[in-house]
Amino acid sequence: MLAIRNQINSYYDETISTSKISQFDFKASFSEIISNLKLSINHLFSIGNMKEALLVIPILNGSLAILIPLVVVNLSKDSNLTIVNSAITISLLGISTVSGGILGGTLILISKKFKSLSIGTLLKMNLTTVLLSFVAFYFQNIYLIILSSFLSSVLVSALNPKMGTIIFNNIDETKLATIFGGMVTYFQIGDIVSRLLFSTLVIYLPYGYIALIYMTVVFVAILYTLKSSNHVDREF
Repeated sequence: MLAIRNQINSYYDETISTSKISQFDFKASFSEIISNLKLSINHLFSIGNMKEALLVIPILNGSLAILIPLVVVNLSKDSNLTIVNSAITISLLGISTVSGGILGGTLILISKKFKSLSIGTLLKMNLTTVLLSFVAFYFQNIYLIILSSFLSSVLVSALNPKMGTIIFNNIDETKLATIFGGMVTYFQIGDIVSRLLFSTLVIYLPYGYIALIYMTVVFVAILYTLKSSNHVDREF
């Protein structure tokens, strides 16, 4: 019995020790992630004429992230947004987003005028189409929502490679993976915050009020880009 007890105690001590090591490793890993993220953000903001874009893009991502969920939740009730039925409506929204992304990627390859658009101009145009989406939702115009979603996807597809080019041209190759990963994480913060906000607002507010809130946020972002246009508008 004593031998069995000693074995049990030994196993218990090893388990606790392993747990402490795992906990320590987790804390160290988490601390390293936070440190790398801060480093990435600092590097990104140190790039000339990028501050305004870096502040606006999380808002843009967050607004786009809740547009389809907002429509889907609205479709659960007797909604004027329905085209034939809810399934077809959601499918059309998805198709417009994907096809817009494909077209935007194609235009950035073949169109000189599209290539010549600055990041600041693309941001203003993109924010305007997103604002139009929420206005269309407020007035329950599904066709305008689909059109604005399509246009927004076109502009996002043109914006992404321009942002990537700036990163590649201004960051040391040895830090490129860390900085680029940090940029992606940073841009997704707007997505996460927006979804959390939406999941709270949808409980307490009518859908029209939610659309008004996001309209206000996007409109403020547009005003900010217009005010900062002399710093953001730069041809790449």
